[in-house]
Amino acid sequence: MEVVNTADQPGVDIEKIMEEIREDIRKRELDGSLLPFEEVPNVISSVLGADDEFDEKALGQNVDIMSRTYQVPLDRPLESRKAGKLGVFIKRAVRALTRFYISPVVTDQDAYNEAVCRAAMQIQKHIQNQEKWNHIQETTIKSQQVTITQLKRQIEELENKLRNETS
Repeated sequence: MEVVNTADQPGVDIEKIMEEIREDIRKRELDGSLLPFEEVPNVISSVLGADDEFDEKALGQNVDIMSRTYQVPLDRPLESRKAGKLGVFIKRAVRALTRFYISPVVTDQDAYNEAVCRAAMQIQKHIQNQEKWNHIQETTIKSQQVTITQLKRQIEELENKLRNETS
């Protein structure tokens, strides 16, 4: 977007420009209201390419990417296509002069990224443990259902036997 200094350009009608913007908003039926809170996750998901369903494989891939890239490089390769060696020299000088200011920021960012990465790894491990626990519980429930069915049959047999003996 180009910044225009209206003081240097007589004849620029700010009110006319604002009216054109307002008309454009009306045409697009934008009322200026905020996006409903319920729709925010859908917008974020569509932007990030995330689905509503949990995907353990995607989580693993993202955690792997995080673990490999959490450190922000303080120095990137220097090159200057237009200015050549002089440009590289100037960039080195600027880098050396700003290192005292940039280095603590990069260190803090690395620490934050590492903490987020560890948290994501813990979440991934928790999900894996939860899935193992769920599998054990499902197996136990199935086993107990079989036992209940067997016990019901035994009760029916005993009730029938008791009826036959009392009749």
